[in-house]
Amino acid sequence: VNDHRTIIGQSLGGLLATEILIAKPDLFSDYIIVSPSLWWNDMALVNTTHKHFMEHQELEKRIFVSLGKEHPVMHEVADKLVDAIQKSGNKNITLFYEPILTEDHGTILHKAVYAAMEAFNPKEKELNQLIGKITNQIEQKQKDLDSKEKLVLEIKAFEDLQFLEQSFQNLLNKFHDINKSV
Repeated sequence: VNDHRTIIGQSLGGLLATEILIAKPDLFSDYIIVSPSLWWNDMALVNTTHKHFMEHQELEKRIFVSLGKEHPVMHEVADKLVDAIQKSGNKNITLFYEPILTEDHGTILHKAVYAAMEAFNPKEKELNQLIGKITNQIEQKQKDLDSKEKLVLEIKAFEDLQFLEQSFQNLLNKFHDINKSV
């Protein structure tokens, strides 16, 4: 067990996760903020984020922000949050921003959390990609081997056929020789 904790918030939960990131950032190590309702209270929270991140350069966090195909205001406030983090100059924050526009407010959560986990754990993703690549190479080598084995069998069959033809020809010649001598 370690002290690493992740908060996942969507919609009003995304607003809450952002509020915790600003007010009590040490409660969590990683923040997954999905379709945050940062428009609430006339955007009061998102309007303070730039100043907050500029003043707290010591924050060391991983933040994943995502949203689906949403009302334009949702995109505006998510962009504003991401922009505030990026422009803060904080080198200790690792920020991922991945809109998933094939999803909507009701369907985005699972895909966004999965994408966040992949972003937060790139070695695992790289490992899975490597396993996939090796599996494909093995399958291709098996196909190549199957093709080579088939070719070898065809060559062997051809050689056997040539041997049989030669043997038959030798027998036929012996038969002719026997017939001539009789």
